[in-house]
Amino acid sequence: MMIVDDAQQLAFYLGICLFIACLIGNGINILVFSKARTYRTNPCTFYFLMGSIDNMFYVLLNLTIRILSDTYKIDIYRASDVWCKIRQFFLFVPALISVTFSCSAIIDQFPITSRNVQLRNSSETKCLGE
Repeated sequence: MMIVDDAQQLAFYLGICLFIACLIGNGINILVFSKARTYRTNPCTFYFLMGSIDNMFYVLLNLTIRILSDTYKIDIYRASDVWCKIRQFFLFVPALISVTFSCSAIIDQFPITSRNVQLRNSSETKCLGE
């Protein structure tokens, strides 16, 4: 039982460290991408901002539940039928959304680096109604 207890404590402390690091990192990303005027005009910034918000949601939800279930044996997925049914959604969809935002930022960089002026101008942040 000692090895199991040690593994649970290690998972708890590493989970807390990962939780704090993710909150700080994504929080700084959100502040930088939403406040700096030079970043707001770049369309890729929107993708990275949305990716950071999605990562923050993913960490807050899934890592918190994982720490509670592994350390304190509070398994929300077993306590409620609703949580049990939407578990896969909350595990995979936010992760896929984050990857989609990263891929969208990469795809958006292609027109910006093109030699063709019309293609370069196609990648702009536009407001609705313009």
